[in-house]
Amino acid sequence: MTVKDWYAEAIKFNQYALILLIEFLVYEKAVLKMTDQEEKLLFYLQPKFHSRMNEHLKIYHTKIQLEESGI
Repeated sequence: MTVKDWYAEAIKFNQYALILLIEFLVYEKAVLKMTDQEEKLLFYLQPKFHSRMNEHLKIYHTKIQLEESGI
């Protein structure tokens, strides 16, 4: 499976947190590509990264909300 496959499944099942994570890693940090294999995504899903990643995602979520609202 590729990151793109994970993204499509996340959209299909309305998994907003996973959608946000993938978009953050692909578009904001550019550490993944949609064509990468799932192992690269799974690296960022390790429990040791949860706390810090949640902080990054909160900030990213706020940023994209502000962009969408035109502020």
